[in-house]
Amino acid sequence: KNHGTEWMSTRDIAFASGLSRAAVGKIQVQTHWNKCGIETAHRFSVACGVNLLSLSEHRRFTRRRKLAYLQALAPAQRRLHDKLVAILLSSRKQSSA
Repeated sequence: KNHGTEWMSTRDIAFASGLSRAAVGKIQVQTHWNKCGIETAHRFSVACGVNLLSLSEHRRFTRRRKLAYLQALAPAQRRLHDKLVAILLSSRKQSSA
């Protein structure tokens, strides 16, 4: 599948992420990421074609989509997104020191 450009079934996302279909089904109906762990959110988003923990990929994605997905996020989703980016930035600073 062309992750990020075609609709994916629950089975496709489960296969690509390594999560169970039940877990993917629960994530798909959630309105926020608060009940989802960071590792699970990362695996789900990567399976869907978005790697929020890779800053270079994140920049390409936001440029390509013109920040439309960020503007559509609910406040709780935006906070989780900001936390993931902050974790990535802090780990890069620590590894370069």
